[in-house]
Amino acid sequence: MIFEEEGILSEHSIRFLRKKYDTIDSDTNVVKGVWNEIETYVTPYRGRMFKKDSGEGSVEWDKYDHYDDTAGQSHQILSASVHGALFPPTKWFSLFFMEEELRDVGEYTKWLANATTKTYNSINNSNFILEADELIQDLTGFGHGFMVEEEFGPSKTMMYDMVSLKYAVFEEAFDGSTAFFFRELEWTSVKLATKFGYDALPKNIQKDYDNPKSSDLKFKIIFAVYPRDKFVNEDTTKMLSSFKRPWGSCYFVHKDNVQIGLANGHYENPVYSVRWRKTSGSQWGHGQAHICMGDIKQLNQHRLMRTRAVEKAIDPATLVTQRGLLSKLKLGPRGLTVVKNKDSIWIHESKANFAVSREELELLRQSIRQTFFVDQLELKDSPAMTAAEVQVRYELMNRLLGPTQGRLKVDWLDKVVENAFKLELREGRLGDLPEGLEDVQFNIGVEYVGALSTAQKSQQSNNISAWLAEGANLSQAFPDIKYVVNAPSLWRSVGRLRNIPEDGINDVKAAKKLEDDEAKVLANRQNLEEEKMRGEAEEAVGKGRQATNEAA
Repeated sequence: MIFEEEGILSEHSIRFLRKKYDTIDSDTNVVKGVWNEIETYVTPYRGRMFKKDSGEGSVEWDKYDHYDDTAGQSHQILSASVHGALFPPTKWFSLFFMEEELRDVGEYTKWLANATTKTYNSINNSNFILEADELIQDLTGFGHGFMVEEEFGPSKTMMYDMVSLKYAVFEEAFDGSTAFFFRELEWTSVKLATKFGYDALPKNIQKDYDNPKSSDLKFKIIFAVYPRDKFVNEDTTKMLSSFKRPWGSCYFVHKDNVQIGLANGHYENPVYSVRWRKTSGSQWGHGQAHICMGDIKQLNQHRLMRTRAVEKAIDPATLVTQRGLLSKLKLGPRGLTVVKNKDSIWIHESKANFAVSREELELLRQSIRQTFFVDQLELKDSPAMTAAEVQVRYELMNRLLGPTQGRLKVDWLDKVVENAFKLELREGRLGDLPEGLEDVQFNIGVEYVGALSTAQKSQQSNNISAWLAEGANLSQAFPDIKYVVNAPSLWRSVGRLRNIPEDGINDVKAAKKLEDDEAKVLANRQNLEEEKMRGEAEEAVGKGRQATNEAA
């Protein structure tokens, strides 16, 4: 239980958080061992799990134990494909009312379309896309990733930070979300002073700050996110004091159990814990690298063996008899070696079978590429492909990543958009609610317009369009068919499946008005034509009578 008063946590609460952190951190040693292998062969320079980065000199730049980059290239292709499919250059999501009856009210849909634009601009103007790319790198490699959001500056905009798995641990709630989150920080006294101010630092850190000779000393600081049980039911669409928000976060010195600065409050859980795939019996996710790690390690070892075999083939060993060599062996240019006779020295041919090696290497590379979906994500290198075939293959590629889209949507994207929408609503940047909407309990849903989402819905959209076309053709022979098809409703569904903006789809009321206006125009036109025909008929009758009278 966390006891907090006006941003100050009790000593018991700090000790409780430290003990929880230590327990969870010790339980991650096994999974971090696997992540170390993935970092070595698949995602280099993402951080060695058990090595502390005390400075630039501690960064491991050389990768001499890495002999093949098939897994690394496949990982980069998969990461780029996921990022491009989720976040196109244009608006990548739209908001809609979960209640069907609200979608058919034009004023409501116009307000929500405006809210969508402002929410998107809020996210797009932040650093979200940059940090999202880093998160996807971890997801496609390690199978798990973290992102933390925080309101920043007087304008109350969102800032996002991807947290390396090396420094993050969490405890899972019953619904799979994050209950507690901890981030390890190695900060100098100067960095702490610029963050919290000199007066907020403990005495020992102040002393270090005042001593210029110890400026490189780093302190282990823990950033903790925790639930505030007393305020869990607060309405997060309204402005709340920082101390009365449902989620809290604080910093404390790990060694001394001392809090630094005041605790901060969050309207929503600021931590996104995202998995590529769930792992049975574990709260940590797994990725494609876990599945093919055996092939990756075997390929790396095979490349090492092949390199050594090539060395032997290029510069083979020299054999001599026991007393056949009478001088030092000189194999360099113009070297002179004295031997007993010409049969006393000879070259040892390795007779390595490089054809078998090439075949084995190709099988391993193909297996790794298939595991990372590279064979599906890259188009065939063929000039004979038609535009239709390219489109079909593109949709198939994106459907392949459909299950990933579902998990990313639940664990990450839905929460990002929802939190940004609530922030804009709280700050009054979405304008007043339309008349009548403020008295209605409504729920907002999120539709994604990236390639992944569109590909998943394209089949349903194509089926509806084909059925409408068949009905139109058959109605000529079977007129009763037209009474079965609710064409306007189905066509609205097609528009939404194809991610057409809501303000571009007329609601029932607007469509009925346009239909009535068109009927009036047609009726007026018909009346004019009838009056014209009547006038022409009367004119013809008049002329006929005149001709009859003249003839008489």
